Amino acid sequence: MTPVWWWWSAGCLLGPTAPEGAEATYDAVWADMDRHYGLFEVKPDVDWDALGQDCRALLPSDDADAEALYAALICLLGPLRDDHVRLLRPGADGGLWSAGRLEELERTDFTEAVSASWMSELHDEDPTLRWGWVDPERVGGHAIGYLHVRTLDVAHAVDAVDGAMAAMADADGLIVDLRGNGGGFHSVLEPIAGYFADHDLVYSRIRRRDGEGYGAWLTYDLEAGEEPYLAPVALVTHAFTVSGAENLTLAMRELDQVVHVGSATAGAFSSAIWRDAPNGWLYAVSVEDVRDVDGESHESVGLIPDVQAESTLEETRAGIDRAMEAAAASLLERVAD
Repeated sequence: MTPVWWWWSAGCLLGPTAPEGAEATYDAVWADMDRHYGLFEVKPDVDWDALGQDCRALLPSDDADAEALYAALICLLGPLRDDHVRLLRPGADGGLWSAGRLEELERTDFTEAVSASWMSELHDEDPTLRWGWVDPERVGGHAIGYLHVRTLDVAHAVDAVDGAMAAMADADGLIVDLRGNGGGFHSVLEPIAGYFADHDLVYSRIRRRDGEGYGAWLTYDLEAGEEPYLAPVALVTHAFTVSGAENLTLAMRELDQVVHVGSATAGAFSSAIWRDAPNGWLYAVSVEDVRDVDGESHESVGLIPDVQAESTLEETRAGIDRAMEAAAASLLERVAD
């Protein structure tokens, strides 16, 4: 069974909102998370009850003190270290905050311009992806294709990848780059992964928290492609490979011809729902527990590559892409002479 990647609309779980006010807002967010957050079991270091009491002490005596309420909610949600847990203050400058580690990071290890310098031919007409051919002088004269999937949040991405894969069907090897991909839908990522699968397989298991407990475990399934690409593949990720792109990484890692290179993904696998706070703010709750086929959760940690390689800021500015170097080396070890 393959569930659909979905986002529920705000206000759909608990019915009418509580009265306005700092305490009412804080207590409503704490209670909602307590009932619906799907990852407490894989984050045993989070004592939700104690955290709720400790951060409640930051609440303002004046309900008009929005900054103090904001600080209390960040105190509460921040220790979850979950990039899908978010707080939005409509109309406020910088009003969208995330509890995950990406909030504290800058993307310094990757630019499209640097990876483009590796190409002898690059097609960049489609906003969903770039594709082309790596300069043969960088890869021992081999015909190495490059597929940079930028997003999985529009169905058109599947058609775009289809065209690119048709053009690179005879490549000796392929670099699939998911850096900077913020995610999207299973209905998009699964057909893309299917281009590389010659058999059906399960690539992850999930269960959803519904307020009374967890539902049954369900599986995400990958169907084999009609004419799969089975030559060596180097899959490249980094910290800004997020959400649906991480689920695509999970699927690709189950394939024998794929070697995962680069740096760890974001560690934000669960789908989330947006909820209305009583004071008009919005917050997002991760409602799923997502595991790999071995039953391991990678939330807040990310998927660690087989071959780790990451450029420093200084290297990126100098035009050096360590992950591309590692991807090329991985392919050269495996392509036929």
